[in-house]
Amino acid sequence: MKLSWDEIQANAIAFSKRWSDTRREKADAQPFVSEFLGVFGVDDPVKVGEREKPVKISGAHDRYIDFFWKGQIAIEMKSRGKDLGDAYQQLQNYMTRLPSEDVPDLWMVCDFVNIQLWRRSTSEKFTFKLKDLRKHIKRFADIAGYTTERTQTERLELNIRAAEKMAKLHDALEAHGYEGNDLEVYLVRLLFCMFAGDTGIFPKGNFKHYIQDSREDGSDL
Repeated sequence: MKLSWDEIQANAIAFSKRWSDTRREKADAQPFVSEFLGVFGVDDPVKVGEREKPVKISGAHDRYIDFFWKGQIAIEMKSRGKDLGDAYQQLQNYMTRLPSEDVPDLWMVCDFVNIQLWRRSTSEKFTFKLKDLRKHIKRFADIAGYTTERTQTERLELNIRAAEKMAKLHDALEAHGYEGNDLEVYLVRLLFCMFAGDTGIFPKGNFKHYIQDSREDGSDL
């Protein structure tokens, strides 16, 4: 039975407080990961994934991913203060050694203070403090069993970002002398072109390629 979001948030708050002073990867990584997954209702991590997942590296001894859940999440822990950029590069290297169908959508690195999360399917990156986990619980909706809600949340975020970009474009064009009905019609047409590839009206990527292949000064647009 999956947990409610209120239960998950309460778990996240308690978890963040309990692990606030942790520092050592070797001693604390596995219990940390087990309790982290428990926040989202995963009672037994080894039933869904694998601790210390071995990865074969050419010309070297096997490496190990701290926790690997096929198709869902890979977690790499580091001691407090370690470079999480390096940790991500390490995890990314591991992923290239695995069958593509096994590679999880979520990649997470953590030093017990900071969490960096990448979503492979959207190329999005999120960085936040462990103490703020409660604010970011829906980014882990998949492992909590809320795939549909995660998708809706992502769409809302993308819509907000798109609206912000259109507002900036409007202001930039207005600053260059475009205004009134002509400006509004132009923006509507532009918005149509941006979505036409996704809806099948244009061949996918056609509008993007049209822009990329134009002259640098835009005179042929």
